[in-house]
Amino acid sequence: MVQISNIIPMLIPFGAFVMVVFIVWFATREKQARIQARAELNKQLLDKFASAQELTDFFDRDAGQRFLDGVGEDKRHGPREQILGMITGGCITMAIGIGFFFVSAQRPNMEIPAAILFAVGVGLFVAATISYVLSKKWGLINGKTRLPGRSE
Repeated sequence: MVQISNIIPMLIPFGAFVMVVFIVWFATREKQARIQARAELNKQLLDKFASAQELTDFFDRDAGQRFLDGVGEDKRHGPREQILGMITGGCITMAIGIGFFFVSAQRPNMEIPAAILFAVGVGLFVAATISYVLSKKWGLINGKTRLPGRSE
C-alpha cells in the first residue's frame, strides 16, 4: 500500500522543476509581448510619414535620433537591472534554501535540496559581483561604452 508520506518526497523535486519551467515560460512570453508591442509602435510611427523626404527630415532632428537610439534597445534590461535581478534571485533562492534547512530538522532527507538551493543563491551573488566589477571596468554602468580588447 502506498502512503502519502512516501509520495510527497517524490513530488517535491517534480514541483520545483515545474515551477522553474513556468517561471521561464512566463518571462519569455512577457519579453515577446514587450518586443511585439515596441515593433508595432515603431511600425505605426513610420507609417505616418507620407514621403521619403518627411522620413529623412524626421531622422535629421533630435526626435529622430532618439527614435533610432531606442530601436532595439531595452532600457529595462541594462547591466544594472540584470545585476539587481541576480541579487534578488540570490536572496530568494538562499531564503528558500534556509527554509529547507529548518524543515530538515523535522523531516529527514531535506538537507540536499537545502544545500543546493543555498549554493545556487550564493552562486547568483557571486555572478552579480563579477558582473558589477566587469560592467564598471568596461564603463557600461556609468554610461560609457568600452568593451575589452578595444583601446580608446
